[in-house]
Amino acid sequence: MIHRTKSPLGIDDWYPVLRGGTAPLATISTNDPNAYDKVLDACEELEDGQRLVLLGSTVRTGGRSDLSQLEDALRGNGTRERFIVFPGTGGAFTLLPTVDRTALRAGISLLPSGRLRGRALWTVLRTLTPFGVAQRLGRPELTIWTKGPDQRAELDLPILPVAGSIAIAAGVPDRNQKIIVRALDRRGAARAIVKIGRSIRTDDAVEREADVLTQVDEILDGRAPRLLAHGQRAGRTWLAQEVIEGRHSGTLITPAHAEFLLALGQPTLARVPLEDLHTYKDSQRNLSNLRAEFDPDWHADYSRLRDALSLVSDSDDVPVTAAHGDFTPWNTRLCRGQLRAFDWEYFSPVAPAAYDLAHFHMQASVLVRQFPGERIFDSLPGFFRGPAAEVVRGLALQPSDIIRALGLYILHEGTAAEVLERQQPAPFDQASWLRRARLEICHRIAGLLLERRVPSWALFATKSRSRAA
Repeated sequence: MIHRTKSPLGIDDWYPVLRGGTAPLATISTNDPNAYDKVLDACEELEDGQRLVLLGSTVRTGGRSDLSQLEDALRGNGTRERFIVFPGTGGAFTLLPTVDRTALRAGISLLPSGRLRGRALWTVLRTLTPFGVAQRLGRPELTIWTKGPDQRAELDLPILPVAGSIAIAAGVPDRNQKIIVRALDRRGAARAIVKIGRSIRTDDAVEREADVLTQVDEILDGRAPRLLAHGQRAGRTWLAQEVIEGRHSGTLITPAHAEFLLALGQPTLARVPLEDLHTYKDSQRNLSNLRAEFDPDWHADYSRLRDALSLVSDSDDVPVTAAHGDFTPWNTRLCRGQLRAFDWEYFSPVAPAAYDLAHFHMQASVLVRQFPGERIFDSLPGFFRGPAAEVVRGLALQPSDIIRALGLYILHEGTAAEVLERQQPAPFDQASWLRRARLEICHRIAGLLLERRVPSWALFATKSRSRAA
């Protein structure tokens, strides 16, 4: 009798959404000494339409795949969908399809930067079959086998290309984790990006992003992915959006970035009292819910910044705009010279002006250049002498607005991240890098606000181009 087991890599959540039918009944690993016989028995017991997952261990270079040996035990009519598994930090993963070399190559864009790149990648793709790639790289493999005649044409999620393949990615498994699917046609061309929730919380986030894509399209006219379809299936919420191709936008703010931020910010520019700004209210609530004794110095610095913002904004409304919310190098692409952005799940219709500008600089400085907070703060004069100044001038920000905007950004990001970190510590060092950098900038911005001191770079950024020259 088949021993029912939960499938690895969240397959129970996302595979029935994409391929229809039910979740696999069991997973059989090549690490099990009785795996071959278990596959034989399962083939006899499964009914048409039921599924089995075969999971291979890391293969040795040059040897025959242990998964292919296990697949020899499959009996009867059935459909096999094979993947190479790229495990990531803290339980993240990427699955690349191995139906052919074209599909494998088309899925590689889902791999985290640095996993496979450059000349070595293309050499592997030119010389090896998909299973050869797994052996060459020492990666485990996975097969999802559905017993009976192929019913994908009838059961597939309608947005998926006919007779196509899928590449799958998932970030670190926290409460915000979603499944990202690159839907490929039979020639390997990506036709849609599908996002699937993995919990009630992420189902809500997927539904919200579907709504946001419709809103943003009215503001940006094609600068965000077009929503293709969305709905619920197999107990999960999903959306399908246009694939944004193009080249990497770079890790520095360029005129294209500035133009994009103004296209989003200028039509939505307004001023509101500080106490009505939801990001500030969220920050206050986060700070009050965090126990000061857990890290007294951290709590004191963020409380000081909160109080400084309240003091200087007592009779002066705060400039606000719509914000992408996670505007970073990895969420943007340059397409025919024009910047486009995706992953709009953190969109806010009312955020402190220059929120996206600050976020891009912070994320790139810490996660790409690995700058500490002191160096990031010292980089602000150069930052505001570049295209970032075009955003400042285009939004008619005053020097004091810039300092407040940076303070509001750090207060919100820092307190929100701290709440999540104390609930579930992140399994990677980058979270600590960001925490330390934010804390240093929090301390320095609070000092500027309390001293009512405007640094020269904030004055420079607000000057007209001709006067600045």
